[in-house]
Amino acid sequence: MKSIVGSHLETPKTLRVLFLGNGESGKTSIIEKLVYDQFDTNYTPTIGSDCLNSQAIDYKDESYKLQLWDNAGLEKYASLSVAFYRDIDVVCLVFSVTDLQSANSLNKWREEFLIQAGLSISTTSFPFVIVANKTDEITDFNRRHCEKIINTAKSWANQFNYPYIELSAKNDSSSSLETSLVGLVIDRFTSQSPDGEDHDNAETLLPEKKKNRRFGICDTCSVM
Repeated sequence: MKSIVGSHLETPKTLRVLFLGNGESGKTSIIEKLVYDQFDTNYTPTIGSDCLNSQAIDYKDESYKLQLWDNAGLEKYASLSVAFYRDIDVVCLVFSVTDLQSANSLNKWREEFLIQAGLSISTTSFPFVIVANKTDEITDFNRRHCEKIINTAKSWANQFNYPYIELSAKNDSSSSLETSLVGLVIDRFTSQSPDGEDHDNAETLLPEKKKNRRFGICDTCSVM
């Protein structure tokens, strides 16, 4: 990840971003494209939670370092990540434009997060971003079906005034996602928390375990 706008002026602020959504909605693919600029065609379900740390990002005269948390989309693994919810700054709710069930599950993931974070499910103050993934899979054959799914998600997002973005983790470049998705995430966070301070969720919960630590072009950690 590189600078989007502005120049590196200070020590980066850590912004913790959690990706939630059904299994196979593409959460891992989005994160890996952002950090590594690569797309893995082999699907492997996330077990527990996995975290990738971005390099410093300069955006609108502020510097940020993103912790991108990938939460298991499978029901049998979802509860393993509960301990991290209360320390999250922004949540990206991800669905596939080809999967109606993933769109219909957005509210379930929203409410689960708010409950685990100790917030009211009626709150509109927490910064969520709605991410429609797999636009590359829209064809002439399934276009009407995909449009129905997209309209369902958009209509739901509008009820809460949540920002909405469509993308393809497969076809969009890392720099494109940085400009669109990362910019939207930071804007959403700063609009809810003008001073860059924690909002609503002041308690910090640390991972109980760390395992399978890897090293590459970014800091990484894996927890279960």
